[in-house]
Amino acid sequence: GSDGVRSWVDENGWAKVLLHWRAHPIYSSDPNYIETTMKRKQMTETTARQEYDLAFSDSDVTVFPAEAVKNCARGGWESPDPDGTYFLGVDTSTVGGDYTVAMVGRYEKGAVRVVQMYRQRKRTVDYNLDGIGKLIEEYSPMAVAVERNGCGQVFVEQLSKTWPRVRVDSIATTKESKSEMITRLLWALEEELVTFPVSPIVDELLVYSRDGQKFGAPSGYHDDTVMAMAFLITVSPLRFQSGTFDLSFR
Repeated sequence: GSDGVRSWVDENGWAKVLLHWRAHPIYSSDPNYIETTMKRKQMTETTARQEYDLAFSDSDVTVFPAEAVKNCARGGWESPDPDGTYFLGVDTSTVGGDYTVAMVGRYEKGAVRVVQMYRQRKRTVDYNLDGIGKLIEEYSPMAVAVERNGCGQVFVEQLSKTWPRVRVDSIATTKESKSEMITRLLWALEEELVTFPVSPIVDELLVYSRDGQKFGAPSGYHDDTVMAMAFLITVSPLRFQSGTFDLSFR
């Protein structure tokens, strides 16, 4: 609120309160709190304003903290486990330099561990469908999430037809839903609830940026693994742990 205090009850019945530093009896006693914090923590003004005032400029701002990405980059690729619970996130592309990425995650003890990934570019729809189908056959995911924008709808229809016993969710990526998914991914990274092998995933997470209200990779970089991971988390039980529920599914 305007007084720096916000409170609400989340979907699980937990009462939550957010306090701006101006509403804190100690921090607000220093009218130059931001400047003081900048000196104490050796932060730039841009970073300090983002961290403590949630003020973002129109220039590129990396979304995922390097320390969080580093902490979550561990482990290796894993073969299917008949006792494992798997989910699959798919970001599709057939033209240009973008990749089609299918990311398999194992949900265990309240966290998702990325265990396998298909990543190809400049391939036909049939080629990519075959690669994704092999992952579905091997890992028997509980559900598959596919972006339905662009060529994605073809993938949704073909996967639903070929694998009628597997739930295929099509995700409409709008400005609002993308922001929500990226926020959920950021939460999962900061809480170390998603882990992944050292791979192109790390590189793409580190450069993923926010430019004004737009999220994406800077020119010359890719964000396909980032989006596949965002879809993976959205279709997994982590979606309900984060307390955000507003995505539009078909």
